[in-house]
Amino acid sequence: MVSAGKMLALVCLLAGVLPSSGYMTNYTCMTMDQLIASQDLTRTGEPGKVEFMCKDFVNYPVVCDQDVDPQLGFNPSCNNTFAIQVLSNFRRALSVYNCKEYSRIWGCDNCTAAYHRWLCAATFRKCNLGPDNTTTTLPTCESNFTRTNSKALPDCVTRTCQDVCYDVVSGRRGGVSD
Repeated sequence: MVSAGKMLALVCLLAGVLPSSGYMTNYTCMTMDQLIASQDLTRTGEPGKVEFMCKDFVNYPVVCDQDVDPQLGFNPSCNNTFAIQVLSNFRRALSVYNCKEYSRIWGCDNCTAAYHRWLCAATFRKCNLGPDNTTTTLPTCESNFTRTNSKALPDCVTRTCQDVCYDVVSGRRGGVSD
């Protein structure tokens, strides 16, 4: 049996999630309405518009990187088209596996639903609204942020992985029951 870590690394590679560096220095917080308008998306199925892929998971102010990724040649941050392509690649990669060989509890639908949720959290990062999470004014992100060993993200970005990853592993929210 392949370990979960190796399987995740393989799936991420096949899904097109590649590590990048040298960008991610200029962040901006925006409301969901601003994000939807900026990409001409819809959450309600309006004709002639692209459906917001993460409408079931992203209902918070987002923080978007404004820089182009030099390795990709475009900006994947808060990019609905990119997220749709990555999820499509993931589904295609997963289709060659018998998911029940890797888990007796969860199937491919569970894995896809959990990955969808994680992808949304990673692509559309939550804007940090302060300790009580009730601030109505969007914060201003520091300009020309520089990553260090002790600080990978500016203060305006909420770290979402701990909560999302726990739910994915435990099969809660974002998973599909068999």
